Amino acid sequence: MNPIKIIYSCRYFDLKKQGKEFTARKSGTLIVSLLLFLLALSAFLLMILYYPNFETTITEFANKTFGERTGKGISKLVLVLFFGIIFYAIKYTVGNQNSYNKTIEEFSLFTEYEQKKIKKIGNIYFLIPIIIFITTMALLMLKTTN
Repeated sequence: MNPIKIIYSCRYFDLKKQGKEFTARKSGTLIVSLLLFLLALSAFLLMILYYPNFETTITEFANKTFGERTGKGISKLVLVLFFGIIFYAIKYTVGNQNSYNKTIEEFSLFTEYEQKKIKKIGNIYFLIPIIIFITTMALLMLKTTN
């Protein structure tokens, strides 16, 4: 199973115990989208950190596109649009009903021990993008304080 399927399986595993397995697909799609968004944002921030011209290039592009008012509002709009693109891409590819059903069917074939093992691996896959994002933010803060 790939990491995305494992995260969907983990959501199903957790929510099935609570009798909410019908919301697992939506929850899994949201979590996968958020984790991919954090990874993409981390990559963007690392580009700013390690390629000095990247920040000026992005700033110049934003000024040409949106004018001199490239503040918080436009940044939020761009981030929301970017997250929306990721969410709908996941929703209509790996998160569609057929793909989700195949993932859960594959997960259901495992023994309970294997399912618990996949759950542990899923927790690791969940934490890795968060740790990468936090580390990237810490590096960015360290760079700006120097």
